Amino acid sequence: TAPDCPLIWVGLSSGNILVFRFSFGSSSGNGGVQIEPEPIILIGHGAKVNSICLSHAFGVAVSTSDDHKVIIWDINDLMYVRTIDDSQLPVSFG
Repeated sequence: TAPDCPLIWVGLSSGNILVFRFSFGSSSGNGGVQIEPEPIILIGHGAKVNSICLSHAFGVAVSTSDDHKVIIWDINDLMYVRTIDDSQLPVSFG
């Protein structure tokens, strides 16, 4: 997650990304953190998600995968924006 972005992003080996919304509240028993039980599922990669990087300033998340794709996601609407495909090179964040 990123500051001021109440989302937890989880990349899976299936290629899917789970996005959980959370908030800080006064709920007793869980330290005041409330996580929505049902995640939003983002589908785009065909192989294990290696990394996810968020930019709250630009309103995007960028994910990389073993399928050699870089996918840009809109973090406000939690929707697909575009794919950058380069099957000749491995993709990862340094």
